Amino acid sequence: MARPLTFRNRAFHPISDSGPATSLLRDVAPEPSVNILALGCGDIRNVLYTIYSESKNLNRKLDFTFCDIEPAVLSKTSQLALAFLKYFTARNIILLTMILDNVDIDTIWNLFLHIYIDQKTLDGLVLHCNKLLQLSTHNDWAASDYGKSIHIGSEHTFDEFRLHLVLYTQMNDLPVTRLAALKADFKELSHSEAAVILQTVTLYPKEVSDTCFDLFKAYWTVGTTFSDPTDISAATLLNPTFVYSAAGQAAQISPTTNPISPFHFTELFVKGKPTVREMLETAKAQLVAWSSAFRVAIQSHDSSLVIRFITSDALALCRTIASGKSTISLPVSQWRSGVVQLDHDLPSSFHVVDTSSISDHLGILNILAVAIPLLPEDGVLYTDTVIPVGGKLEVAKEFIELLHGDVDTMSFLFGVHPVDHLSGFSSRTFTISGRGFAQFTTWKRPASVDSIAGSVPVIWDGRMLGRLLFGLYNRIFSLEDTIDWTNFRINHQAFKRSLKLGNRLPYTRESFVLMLQSIRGNFCIPDSTWTLVMEEFCNQPRSFGFDNASINEFKALLHVKGLYSHPALNTNPPQRVGPFASWIEVPLVVRIYLVVPLEKVQIVRQLAENTSDPLFQCRVHDAVSASMFNSVDAFFGTIEDIGTESQPMVIPQPGPFGSSPFVLSFLICAADLHRDNLHVSFHPRHSFGSLQYSFSLLGPHQEIFSAKLSDKRHVHIVPYDYWLPKMSNSLSSTAQITRPVLDDKCESLRGLSTQIQITDHDAQRLALGIVPEVLQTSPRSLKVSIEDHSYDAHFPVPVRGSFSKVTRRQDLAHIQLFVPPSRALPDFGLHGNPFPTVGHQSGLHSWNLSRLNLSQCPSIGVSDSTTTWCENRFTRMVSKRELSSQQSTDIPAFIKAKGLLGFILSSTSGVNRNTSSKIFEISEAETDKLKLVVLVDGLKLDLPSDSFFADVYVLDVEQASHGQLGPAAGQGEALSVYNKLKATTLSNLTPLPLSMRKHDLIMWKQMIQALTECSRSWTHLPYCIAQERHKACNCGRGQDVAAVKENPKWAPLAPFLTRVALPIIFPVPVLEAMESCSVCEEGGKPNLLRCSRCTRVFYCSQECQRKDWKEHKPDCKA
Repeated sequence: MARPLTFRNRAFHPISDSGPATSLLRDVAPEPSVNILALGCGDIRNVLYTIYSESKNLNRKLDFTFCDIEPAVLSKTSQLALAFLKYFTARNIILLTMILDNVDIDTIWNLFLHIYIDQKTLDGLVLHCNKLLQLSTHNDWAASDYGKSIHIGSEHTFDEFRLHLVLYTQMNDLPVTRLAALKADFKELSHSEAAVILQTVTLYPKEVSDTCFDLFKAYWTVGTTFSDPTDISAATLLNPTFVYSAAGQAAQISPTTNPISPFHFTELFVKGKPTVREMLETAKAQLVAWSSAFRVAIQSHDSSLVIRFITSDALALCRTIASGKSTISLPVSQWRSGVVQLDHDLPSSFHVVDTSSISDHLGILNILAVAIPLLPEDGVLYTDTVIPVGGKLEVAKEFIELLHGDVDTMSFLFGVHPVDHLSGFSSRTFTISGRGFAQFTTWKRPASVDSIAGSVPVIWDGRMLGRLLFGLYNRIFSLEDTIDWTNFRINHQAFKRSLKLGNRLPYTRESFVLMLQSIRGNFCIPDSTWTLVMEEFCNQPRSFGFDNASINEFKALLHVKGLYSHPALNTNPPQRVGPFASWIEVPLVVRIYLVVPLEKVQIVRQLAENTSDPLFQCRVHDAVSASMFNSVDAFFGTIEDIGTESQPMVIPQPGPFGSSPFVLSFLICAADLHRDNLHVSFHPRHSFGSLQYSFSLLGPHQEIFSAKLSDKRHVHIVPYDYWLPKMSNSLSSTAQITRPVLDDKCESLRGLSTQIQITDHDAQRLALGIVPEVLQTSPRSLKVSIEDHSYDAHFPVPVRGSFSKVTRRQDLAHIQLFVPPSRALPDFGLHGNPFPTVGHQSGLHSWNLSRLNLSQCPSIGVSDSTTTWCENRFTRMVSKRELSSQQSTDIPAFIKAKGLLGFILSSTSGVNRNTSSKIFEISEAETDKLKLVVLVDGLKLDLPSDSFFADVYVLDVEQASHGQLGPAAGQGEALSVYNKLKATTLSNLTPLPLSMRKHDLIMWKQMIQALTECSRSWTHLPYCIAQERHKACNCGRGQDVAAVKENPKWAPLAPFLTRVALPIIFPVPVLEAMESCSVCEEGGKPNLLRCSRCTRVFYCSQECQRKDWKEHKPDCKA
C-alpha cells in the first residue's frame, strides 16, 4: 500500500464532523457538464446542498462519484464481519432512496441523527431495507428506478451494501442480553461532556455557545433532539445505523457527534441569541429544502444527474481510475483481500476533486500524487488540512512541514498551485474548530489562469532535479531516524517533529514512488533525462540509518513501477539457488506472503487498543543485517498454494475479520533472498506513538511473529506480475523551452529561464549597448523589446516580470531571460489583473473567487445585532500587512480596491456609523468624470462561508450598448436616466461620491467583472466580447433585475444595470505568515530579509533576527 499498515483506533462518525454543507460547484461555471469526485466524504450533506444551491442550473449533466471507507478497527467485537468497513455507503444510499420515496421527513431526521429511535422509525427502516433487498443483483439495481440516478460503482460495493441492509433489519432480533449490553455501553458514552464543551466553544460564536451546549448536552443525555417528554420516552430503541461500524457491533460513536453539524445557523446567529428549538427547526427546515430539491432534480433531470457510490481506499481508487483499466489489482482497503474493480461507466477525469479532511491521515502529498492525474486543465482540487492549535500557532511553518517543502517548489513539481497563494486573498475565511486550525486549500493548474500563454514545455537538468527530489525524500523520511549517523548528532528538528506526530506518519517508499510518477508525468520527462535524474538521486549520500534498511524495498518498487532499474539489479541478477532452486525462471522482483497464526492476533489487538493507530512493518533479516518493508498489503484469512515448485502461484482465502490468521505480503528484489538463514518477521514500526507500550509488550526485539524463509507453511514466495503505467514522454511542439533554476543547494525553485532566438539585426543592436526592455503582458507572459522589435516569452506558471533579468548568450544569436515565480503579497496579486476571468463560450467564470447563487442566499436587515455580527467579520478582512500598506504614501491599487469594497460593505451594514448610504458614485480623480454607480439593494448571507455580501446593481456609465438594447441605450441615455431619477424619485437618497485614480479604477472594474461572473444567473451571448478578450461585456445588463423593476423609484434604470454580489475578501493567514517577520509578524522596514543561512525564514530587521536566533538555530539548515 502507498501508506503504512495500521489499525486506526478511531471512533465512529455517523455524522461527519467536517463542518456545515458547502457547494462542490463553487469554482465551476454554471453551464458546462461537470464530473465530481468526493474522496472521504462521509455523509452526503455536500451533494444535497450542491443540488439545492444549483437547482436553477441543472439543465446540464452532473456526475457525482462518492468514495469512502472506514479504516479497520481491531477490537473485541470487530470479528463479526468484513462489511463494517463500508457503513457510509449504506447510510447514504438509504437516505437518498428514502428521499426519492418521499418518506416522512421526521423518519429521515430520526434515523440519520438520533442514537435512539422509536418503533415507528425502526419499522420504517426495516420496511425500506427489505424493499431494497428485493433488488438481489447488481444488474437488478441498475435496471430499477433507483439505479437510473443512484449508481453503485462496483460489484463488491453492492454486495456489502446488501449485507448492511440485512444487519440493519436483524439487529432488533439480537438476544435481549446483547441489546441490553449495547445500551449500557451507549449510556456510558453519554457521560462524556468534555468534547462537547470543546465543540461548543470552538465551532460557534461565544454569544450562542451556551445555547449550543444545552442542545449538545440534551442530545447526549437522551440520544435524540427531542424536547417533548412523550417523544423522548418513546425513543428507546438503538438506531442500527449508529451501532454497526468498523468496530463491529459496538458503542463506538465519537463523543463529538453533533446532530446539527451539517446545517447552517448564520441566519439565526445574525439576529441574536437563538433558542434550542429555533436551531432545531432551522436545521430540519434545511433538510426538508435540500431533500425536496434533490427529489425534484431526479424527477426532472433523471438522465443528467448521476450519484455513484464506491467503497474503496481513496488512493487505490484514484490509481485505478488513472490507469484507464477496470482493475489493476489494488486492495479495496487495508486488511482486505478484495481488489478495486470498477464499472465501465465511471468517468476517467473529474472537474472537481474534493478530498474532505482525508489528507490529515493519508498525507497531502499522497493526495496530490494520485488526484492530480485525474484533473483536466481547468480542474479544481480541494484539500482540508488541520493544523493543531497549541502554544504558538505557526500556520505557515506547519503548512510547509505538511508539504515537506516550500509552496512554490512543491506546487511547481506537482503541477497545481494553491489559488489563494497566487492571488493573495481568499473568498473564504479560516476557521478554528475542535480539530484545530482548518486550512482549506483550493488547488488549480497554473496554466488555467492565462490562456494567452498556452502550454509551455519544461526541460530539466537531470542532475539538478535528482538532487531536488532527494532533498524531498530526505525531508519526508528523516523522521524515521532522529540521529545523524554520519556524526552521531541528534537531528533536533526531526526529533521534535517525530515526537509531535507520533504514529501519524502517512508515507511509505511506495508513496514516494507514486510522487515520482506524478512529477515525471507532469513534465513529460523523457527516458534519457529521467535516467540521469534517478542516477543522481541514488548517488546522494544517506545520513540516516533506517533508510539503508529500506533501500531494497525502494529498489523493488522503482523497478516494478517502470521508473528505474537500479544497476545492482542487473550486476547481481537473481540465481536459481535457495528458494528459487526449482523455478524455471527467476524474475528480478518477487512477492513474499507471510501467514501469521491466529494466536498472534491478540498481540495486534492489544497494540491497537492501547496505542493510537499503531503502525506495522515486515522485515527480512539474518544475524548480520535486516531489510525493512513498510509498503505491506494485509488481509485476514490464509492463502492456497495452487502452483508447482517450478511455477509457484497462490490465491487468497479470506477469513473472518479479527478471528482468523492474517496474511502479509510485500515486494522484494529476488537477489536479496540468496543468503542463508534468512527470516521473515512482522513488527510494530518504531515511532513515538507506540514505542513505550510495544517495548513493554514485546521486549527489545519488537517482534510479533517470525518464520524462516524456508518455512513453507508460513512463507510463500511467488513471481510478481506487475503492470507498467504508460509514460508520456512527448513534449508539446513549441519553439520555446523553459528551464527551472534552483537555489545553490538544489532545495527550492528560484525561478525560470528561457532562451530566445533573436535576429542578426537585434544582435548587432545589443552589441552596440542597447538594453532590452521587458514588459509583462499577462500572468505567464513577457514581451522582450529591442527598440522597435519584440519577442514573446511564455512560462508554465505565473511570474514576476518586474524582477526579470536578460543576459546575452555567447553565440550572440540568443538572449537568456530569467524570471522568478509570482509572489502574491509583494506584487499584490497576479500581474495585470488580480481577479482574472477564465473559460470559453458559455463557461466563463472567475478564477479565484467562489460563485454564489444569489436566489438561494437569505437576506438580512440592518439592526444592532446584524451590525455587531458583521463587525466581527470585518476584523478578519484586513491583515496587519495590509493595514501597514494603507499608511504608505503610495497605496497599491489592490489595497485601494479592497478598501473601497470594505467601505461600501461597512457603510451598508451599519458598521461604519459615520456614513450610511445605498448609492455610491465612483469618479475618476484625474478627470472628475463619473464612471460607475453602485446601488445597494440589501445584504445577503453566504452561509457556507459564514460571511455576508452586498447585493448590488452596477451602472457602468461608460459601457457602450451591446446590440440587444439598441444604439440609443448607450452611455448618454444611461447617464441621462440616472440623473433624472436622482433629481426626482431618488432625491431623498443622497449618493455618496467617491474618487479613485485611473489606475485604481481599472483594478476596481476588474474586480467588478470577476464578481459579476460569480453572481450571474444568465448565460453569455454567442458574440460576447469577454470570451475572446476577457473584457467586461454587456451580457448581464438588464438580466436578473426583477427586484429593480418592482421598485418604482429604480425601475427606469433596470435595462442599464448589472447585478453583482460584493463579498468580503479575506487575507490568507498561511500566506501572510510566510511573508511577515517571524518575530513581530510585521512587514519589512522597508523590505523583508531572508535568513542568509537557510533562506527559509523572514525578518523585518537585524534586531528581530538576533531575538529569534536561539530558537531558530537548531532548525536552521545551512
